[in-house]
Amino acid sequence: MQPFPQPGLDGAESLIELLSPAAAGPDRYLAQSRIGAGSGRLFGGQVVAQALRAATLSVDAAYLPHSLHGYFVSAGHSHRPVDLRVERIRTGRSFATRQVTASQRGVTIFVLAASFHVAEPGESYQVAMAAPVPPPESDEPWAPLITGPISAELELREFAPEPWQDGAGRATRRFWVRTRGRLPEDPGVHAAVFGYVSDFGATIAAHVPIGVPFGTGMHASLDHSVWFHRPVLMDEWVLIDYRPVSNSGARGLVLGTAYSIGGELLASTAQEVVIRSGAVR
Repeated sequence: MQPFPQPGLDGAESLIELLSPAAAGPDRYLAQSRIGAGSGRLFGGQVVAQALRAATLSVDAAYLPHSLHGYFVSAGHSHRPVDLRVERIRTGRSFATRQVTASQRGVTIFVLAASFHVAEPGESYQVAMAAPVPPPESDEPWAPLITGPISAELELREFAPEPWQDGAGRATRRFWVRTRGRLPEDPGVHAAVFGYVSDFGATIAAHVPIGVPFGTGMHASLDHSVWFHRPVLMDEWVLIDYRPVSNSGARGLVLGTAYSIGGELLASTAQEVVIRSGAVR
């Protein structure tokens, strides 16, 4: 198992090592997990990133990931390796589709469908970044909500949580993030790192409107989606913004956006979580 972070490597190198599954046969990969996680549960962003990376390794370099949709089937364990099996659903001239099943000791923990697209010209527009957003190097009174080993690999500038206002669609979790060190000039690596950080805090954001303190009761991610609109460079500052849109039947939906420091909309995310304030069932 890989320590958290791996000794002898800088932050970016340690993260790359984690998100680089080793070939274990035709379209099969073995990925390390992180030891030292307090709960012993596997971080969802890790398996999202590793599954996406395995899918990316099965396509030609001209195909870039443009979307992924995943389901967390059962809880993973941070002290067990992850077996990744890739199914080549289709490879066309413009698009390719892959399915990845992640398992531990024969038990499926995550299923991913990923689509890839060969770059082509087209019209462009986007929704603008919410204004005003202080830049990451400003003297904003940052609220360090994510600490511990993760902060050894990633620089984070977190805004204090905003109070929920019914129907306002405001962000309840927002932060700037980049790796501590440069990443290779490989779009697949940057996409995998974004997959890793895209699971930072959507569950926390979903707690705010219902007034259930994070860490009480039971909570877990159910599914996770990402759409890549433009190339993501994760060794440069990226603003991630989570906005809860609904909670019903113990399920909350959180939408997210990711912007470059220059204001380009890089990616959109959606995550559904289960939140139970009473006894765990």
